[in-house]
Amino acid sequence: MDQHMAALSLMDEEEEELILEQGTESESLVRYDMCLVGCFLTDRSINFNVTKHRMASIWRPRKGVGGPWTYDNHVLLLHHLKPGEIPNQIHLFHVDYWVQVYDLPVGFMSINVGKQLGNFIGEFCRI
Repeated sequence: MDQHMAALSLMDEEEEELILEQGTESESLVRYDMCLVGCFLTDRSINFNVTKHRMASIWRPRKGVGGPWTYDNHVLLLHHLKPGEIPNQIHLFHVDYWVQVYDLPVGFMSINVGKQLGNFIGEFCRI
């Protein structure tokens, strides 16, 4: 068998290009609602195996991922993967935080003021 394997070779003219038909990716069995890409916002190294086991024990993805998440006092930046996205090309630059503002005058307790405050301290996401 080793002689047969040694005799195998690929020549340029033997290489063919595979062109996939449009719409092939939509037939995938991947459940994108369960696909996440993430990284920790830290300059320290993170023990992947310990982190994986600890996160698996506390995460309940059927109830939603939510966030923001921290582990060992480091922010975990997450992105829900979408069809066609390549995981190692996802740039993670921001994290959403829930902010509560106290002591607003009664006349300023509105959705419009909430949006303005959100945009003042960062980028408003949702109420």
